Amino acid sequence: MATAQPISNLSVTVEAEPAAELTRAIFDGLFHSNVERTGDGKIERLCVAARDAGSSLVGGVYGEMYWGWLHVLALWVAPPLRRQRLGTRLLARAEGEAFAKGCHGAYLDTFSFQTVGLYTRAGYQIFGSLEHYPAEHSRYFLRKALNAA
Repeated sequence: MATAQPISNLSVTVEAEPAAELTRAIFDGLFHSNVERTGDGKIERLCVAARDAGSSLVGGVYGEMYWGWLHVLALWVAPPLRRQRLGTRLLARAEGEAFAKGCHGAYLDTFSFQTVGLYTRAGYQIFGSLEHYPAEHSRYFLRKALNAA
């Protein structure tokens, strides 16, 4: 742990290509600070995968569960299978798993050029947005209360 120094003795630099050790130290420091304040450092990963008859990946959801929430980090469906409700099935399965493990809510972010409609049809509500991110698009932040299916 760093020792306290006068702020005038510190150097602040921009590192365009930070070493893995540097970024790991920053994230570890934040994680430990959060645990000190919450008493809970448990993070459980959740991955739901869809595979075809040849075992090739055709879609999936990846997220993390902590503090009673599922954070959906990614949902992807292969282009030939889109608009066939596979994304809806994958999301519902992830939500069911998260609820069974004690999560009471789910949240995610997506862009206007992606499938925001999939999430709103699944019961998610937009609670924030960033306009012109990127360019003429928007980034949306959504949440949903989870309950038994």
